[in-house]
Amino acid sequence: MKRPFGGRFPDIMKDVSADTEANGPYECFDCGTIVVTEEHPGRCSDCGGAMRNRRTPIE
Repeated sequence: MKRPFGGRFPDIMKDVSADTEANGPYECFDCGTIVVTEEHPGRCSDCGGAMRNRRTPIE
């Protein structure tokens, strides 16, 4: 198998774990409110919008 880029780059790309229940900061998709908690907060306490774990990349 031929390696991309002529084999100049080692296998450095890794998959990111999508652990959405990890402790840390959560951000509201709608208003941007940020809370730090051990459990997923569910809905934003300010506007009721959906929250996301800021450590989980959005791609």
